[in-house]
Amino acid sequence: MGEAPSGKFIVVKWESKHDIDQERLKTFVEVKTKECPTIVTGNIKHAALLVFKTEQGTNILQYQLLDPEFWKVQSISVVEESTSLWVTNIPARCEERDLFRFFTNSVSLDNLKLDTHLKVDHDYFSPEDGVAVVHLKTLTDLNDACKKQKKFKKFKDCQLFLTPFYKDIYGVQKPIDETPFTMDIKDETKLMYMMEFWKEEIEEEIKTLYCTKINWPRDHTICKVKFTFDCHHDDHRSQRGKKWKADVDNKFKDYQEQIKIDARFVDDSIKSEVNGIIDKYTGTKVSVENNLNSNKLLLIGRNKEEEWMVLQKQLDSIQPPEPKATAKVRLESNRPRVIAFKDMGLKHTMEFKSVVVEVDIDGCTISVTGNATEVPNAERNVLKLLADMCEQEVHIPDDDYKQILTTDHMKDEIDKCIKKRGTRCAFVSAGDTMILFSMDNNELIDMEKEVINLIARFMLKLEGRIYRNKEIFEKKIKAIEEEFSSHARLSHQESNTDVKISIVCEQIILRNAIEKIKNELGPLLARKEPLRISDFIVKYIMDNNTISNIRRDIREAKLSENILVIDSELKYLAVEGVEEDRKKVVEIVKKYAHGIYASWRNLSGETIDQYCEKSDFQTFLLQTIKTHSCKFKIARKNELKESLIYCVAVMKSGQAIFVVNASFNDLENADVIVSVTNPELKPGRKGLARDLVDRGGEIIQDKCDERVKLKGSLGISEVFVSDAGKLQCQKIIHAVGPVWQGGQNNEEQMLSVTLENILKVMNNDNEFILRSIATPLIGHGQGKFSAKRSARVMLRTLNDKLKDYPNVREIFLVDFDPKTVRTIQKEMHALFGELCFHTPVENIGFGKGTVVSTKPGLFCLRSGSRRIPLPGGKVLCIKWGKLQDTGTEIIVSPTPTAPLPSGLIINALAAKSVHVDLKSECSKEFKKQPKVENGTIVQTVGPVGSIYHLKIEPKWDQGKGAKNLEDYTKSCLSRAILNKIKFIALPPIGVADNSYPAVDVARTMIRTVALFVKDKPKCSLEEINIVIHDTDMSTTSAFEHVMGEMFSRRPHRLEANILDSVKEKKSLDSNATVELVKGSLELATTDVIVGTTSSFPNLNGAIVSALQKNGGPSLQRELRNQYRSYPGNGVAVSGGGKLKCKRVFYSLLEQYDPKKKGPDVGLHMKVTQCLQQADNEGMHSIAFPTFGTGNFGYPAQVSADQMFGAIRTFFQTTRHNLITVVIFLYAPDNETSQVFEKSIGSFFQPYVQPTVDIKQDKPGDNKDKALKANFKASIITTFGNLEESKTDVILDTTTNFPKLNGIIPQNLLKAAGKELQDECDAKDKVTENMVVKTKAYKLKCQNIYHFVMPQWNQAKGETIISDCIYKCLMMMKGDALTSIAVPAIGTGGAKYDPATVAKGICRSLNQLSINGRQTGTPRLANLSR
Repeated sequence: MGEAPSGKFIVVKWESKHDIDQERLKTFVEVKTKECPTIVTGNIKHAALLVFKTEQGTNILQYQLLDPEFWKVQSISVVEESTSLWVTNIPARCEERDLFRFFTNSVSLDNLKLDTHLKVDHDYFSPEDGVAVVHLKTLTDLNDACKKQKKFKKFKDCQLFLTPFYKDIYGVQKPIDETPFTMDIKDETKLMYMMEFWKEEIEEEIKTLYCTKINWPRDHTICKVKFTFDCHHDDHRSQRGKKWKADVDNKFKDYQEQIKIDARFVDDSIKSEVNGIIDKYTGTKVSVENNLNSNKLLLIGRNKEEEWMVLQKQLDSIQPPEPKATAKVRLESNRPRVIAFKDMGLKHTMEFKSVVVEVDIDGCTISVTGNATEVPNAERNVLKLLADMCEQEVHIPDDDYKQILTTDHMKDEIDKCIKKRGTRCAFVSAGDTMILFSMDNNELIDMEKEVINLIARFMLKLEGRIYRNKEIFEKKIKAIEEEFSSHARLSHQESNTDVKISIVCEQIILRNAIEKIKNELGPLLARKEPLRISDFIVKYIMDNNTISNIRRDIREAKLSENILVIDSELKYLAVEGVEEDRKKVVEIVKKYAHGIYASWRNLSGETIDQYCEKSDFQTFLLQTIKTHSCKFKIARKNELKESLIYCVAVMKSGQAIFVVNASFNDLENADVIVSVTNPELKPGRKGLARDLVDRGGEIIQDKCDERVKLKGSLGISEVFVSDAGKLQCQKIIHAVGPVWQGGQNNEEQMLSVTLENILKVMNNDNEFILRSIATPLIGHGQGKFSAKRSARVMLRTLNDKLKDYPNVREIFLVDFDPKTVRTIQKEMHALFGELCFHTPVENIGFGKGTVVSTKPGLFCLRSGSRRIPLPGGKVLCIKWGKLQDTGTEIIVSPTPTAPLPSGLIINALAAKSVHVDLKSECSKEFKKQPKVENGTIVQTVGPVGSIYHLKIEPKWDQGKGAKNLEDYTKSCLSRAILNKIKFIALPPIGVADNSYPAVDVARTMIRTVALFVKDKPKCSLEEINIVIHDTDMSTTSAFEHVMGEMFSRRPHRLEANILDSVKEKKSLDSNATVELVKGSLELATTDVIVGTTSSFPNLNGAIVSALQKNGGPSLQRELRNQYRSYPGNGVAVSGGGKLKCKRVFYSLLEQYDPKKKGPDVGLHMKVTQCLQQADNEGMHSIAFPTFGTGNFGYPAQVSADQMFGAIRTFFQTTRHNLITVVIFLYAPDNETSQVFEKSIGSFFQPYVQPTVDIKQDKPGDNKDKALKANFKASIITTFGNLEESKTDVILDTTTNFPKLNGIIPQNLLKAAGKELQDECDAKDKVTENMVVKTKAYKLKCQNIYHFVMPQWNQAKGETIISDCIYKCLMMMKGDALTSIAVPAIGTGGAKYDPATVAKGICRSLNQLSINGRQTGTPRLANLSR
């Protein structure tokens, strides 16, 4: 840059990927120059004006700004102080003279008089952009104008803004037409020459002169070249952009004119001489197609090019050129036929010695040039070909078809279809018509059908009518049509009941168009929808005048009352309106319906008779019913036919028996379904057992067959528990019931035992929360028991024995026959009397306040516990009892007050602690805290273990209550981990003393504990207990309700779906794996590598840059040639180039948006698209980066959850090929690596590498007792630096010895010291395939074995590796060493095949094992790779 500039006004320009950061620049300059300049930025990127107070501050800029970490300076220059104004906010409709008049009129300028010789700069006048430049005469005028501008009058209602203008930092930013354009090349031969011999020069010249990029076609037969304006020069961008298209067009035509074609016929007599000239030609400017076998020679070169002229002269000296002639066939009235002649490549069918055929589409001319003797025949041949061409105009059904078919995109699609045919055919668009050409008339019919089938017509019917928003509906249709651009045409017809939308679009987008229309227009239509609530609820709402309250709420929601449709006679409710309004009304009705649901689930406990007499209990139930105004009655026959009827009997223990008139399809939500079967567990052709297998999958029958195979058939009254496959229930209990034989063989007792066995296995199940069971009448049907007898025996058994199984809360006796249901009802009524209620309630809910005590001292006890398995083998246990009696290491005692604690829990604990004043101790600990806030924890000694006293909010905060409770729970668990606690007990925090809502507390605490343990699966905690007081019925109800919500999804169904998929598709491999690898993605050896980019087709990002660097320029070139923009559905694909993969997929990502949650984040869909594409293409393995964790800004946890979720979902569906997914972790990013390593266990089962036990034969002459024991040989795969291994031996691999070369030897030399090289130099006579031993010196091993690698031979590769490892192991045996660290031999610079290397290593172990049996010696203790 020469000497530093001197001046006050300094313009600095630099190279940077980012725009100007004014504050950062100012701080940087202040620190470096000790001055505080004014900084002005303009429109030109990476340029700024620094205005110093004096000229002294600029002297050090030359060196101080050359900071490569900040920016790289291009230039530093001094500019004069400006006398020009940068005027912004000028109106769009104004002229230069208007602005001139404004600045020369002192009245407009608040009496400021400027020199009238000012000038409005024409080049910078851009009213459409709101900017202009005005040149003033003096610096005083400029300063005055800038100071007084706020007092200036408005210029055409616009207040102008003035700043000094510096040309060096401002540019003319006028909008230009950057739309790419495509140019047709007349002659494909010339295009071929340009692409193969002139490409780099043309690209450089076009880029330099016109700032334009060239996209060449994939091959020269596609005579189309695309040009894109790509100017980054702020100073002349606008000027070049004005005429770039015309300039490029003219320049490219000039290139074509310069190219000359010389076709020669070479006589046999001079062939050898011509060959001699051609062989000696070593230039690069002439294309020579030497086909002397058929006496033809074709030269293509540039006119006036020296190489062209010399070669022509040499050939002319041997064979003087014959007289040339040109004939032109003009078809001015039939331009389509000329185009088709070219596209069909008919000129290549002409057999002439030295004739060149050129097609000029613009001039509708076919030119024949060559020897004068051949041209007439060639012309006749052209005319014959033209006459033989068959043509047919495509019959287009209507204008919609025509508009879509004639678009450029559809032309490309048609072109693809035609090229697939492989015959000489073509299509030509002439205005609104499309003409097909072929040499075979029959082929035209098939072509026409194929073209028409590219367009689809579909009539979509949407139920509902356009209601009050017709304009919005019309705008939506137009918006959808615009979104699909020229690919679709929409029209609609409306009626009172529906809207029919006619869709004419490209076949490939039909599905997307239908989905888009349904999603966008469906919610705008008003339709009638019945409310899906039980008849009982509807009757109750109408009988109690709740309708008036519902209508009031509808009015308050600003909705029409007519939206709710009521039929009083039929007891029918419906909602009529648009989707948004319907949802509001449904929520209003639901609010009232929720208060009506009856519940029996929270009536529980075995010892209720200790607290109240039977009559009191009945009174209690009846009063509860009155509280809800529920009308219970015996069901009539017609009701049994019309709807599901529940008949319920509530036991003293709170357990309930229901009678259901339904099929088992309606009761899959029960935890257990009973299947009455035969001893062989084989389903019949029909019946419940067959139905369960058909709907649940073959996995159910497989489990049954496996049980019979292992243990034999079942006996009478025995049961077997199996998985439920794809059913909603959790388990199926297969029971073998007795067959009625007249009562002589204790059949009734056997039936009772069968039912009791079912209850026993349910009650004792610890894996799932099994609370409800659906069963048919055991023995009825094929068992020949009458319905009455079976029902009586089962009900008596339940009445006597159900209390012994407290975990079983609900028994559903199910039958689809109304007559049988009626029989069960009678038997139940006869047995339970007034405790039996018959009600048409379908929905039975529960929650706080559903059942309340009717008088003091009346309680229903709950006993037992619910165990919920958590990650890492942890358990969340919901217990009923007294917290102070819980035997855990830590008890949590919440208190709303501090330092002196208060509440029922601390009182109970204090009463239990007889030797310590617990409240006083707690108060002392709180006083030691600098500040006591909500969430503060102090610890004291308790009656059993220790106590965490937790300060909580006295009242529940509707806005922050759940978040506060989550923080309280996490604080307790974190404190326990710090203290290495295994067992902790918490109460439902805040419920007992502070009226925290029980449902919210249950939901928050269970979810918080589950997520906390999920993030810390290896923490010290083993069991987290939530202890509910055994008399707290409302909290009990709330926790059971929440557990029912959270655990309604059945985890076992996942396995069933996968196994069924494998069974149905034998080609599937169920051993799919997901691997995490630390390393470089570009080195992956999978079939597919996925790269992420922020732009397309010009790739941008660290990952794709690394892929391009290793894969070569063909990756980017292939994408630019193949794609205009990123594929709308699917992924962009290229070949692997120099990478070791077969394909590279490119996923276009957006910057992370924290507002988007769940599926809206988008990574799930991107990963799924890549997996599906790989599977469709027959790939078996795919490698991903950690999506979006770099410059895209995605948090590591979001990326991990989205990626693992997508992979898991993909492997649950039917796939055909893909079995391995590898995720590459960027090694320096430890945080992301840790998140992915921790999260993978939440989605997939870990793969446990098997250890093979090799039993040693006991030789008779072996005296070494240590060798008599069994031992294990294992291969352990690890990642890291070989030189840091702590094994007995390290294997070094080199292609040269004693001069060690390669990355591994150099690293070993560096770590071991120069003594290692000295010892290697002392070795002599070392050849390929030898293993040489040296000392380890400074390494942590005992010896180093050096393997001199030979040149790779794929056929012998496995043997080479096997022999190498075997030699090493034999040497280890002699040295009494047991472990060796082996690199991936030769897979780096030597380019050994990784798969073959792995096989060789394993083969050596097998060989060692065989020899070991013969000699009785140990083979291998540890092999690290």
